[in-house]
Amino acid sequence: MVLTAARQLADECGHTRISSQHLLFGLFALGTGIPFHILSQLGYSIDSLREMIAAEAPVSACTDDTKQRFDTSAAAALDRAESEALARRHTYTGTDHILLGLLSEEHGSAAHLFAMRGVDVEEVRRTIVAELDPVVN
Repeated sequence: MVLTAARQLADECGHTRISSQHLLFGLFALGTGIPFHILSQLGYSIDSLREMIAAEAPVSACTDDTKQRFDTSAAAALDRAESEALARRHTYTGTDHILLGLLSEEHGSAAHLFAMRGVDVEEVRRTIVAELDPVVN
């Protein structure tokens, strides 16, 4: 679902590449889960994300949807998401891991959206990790 929503937004915007911004939108578009709630608390809405991404990402003519690929920031975020899951010995890579992958991005398009909002990336990261790895008493 996340990747489908990301791909659809890229298509709507006329982008030939799916960026980390599109992935962030895909997480929010689910409408549920830790990433959705965290992004909502940070003041994002589905419309604000769509508008920011459409304004920020370069527009290019997309003539064939099958050529739509992940850019380096999105591919790296997905790789980091998988690493986050493996580090926690999870048998799946979920939306929480994807958001962690996006939060660890330093210079990509999602990082730019976080910076525009003044998001404390480390604080958000700690919140997610606490949810994924709760301390058992």
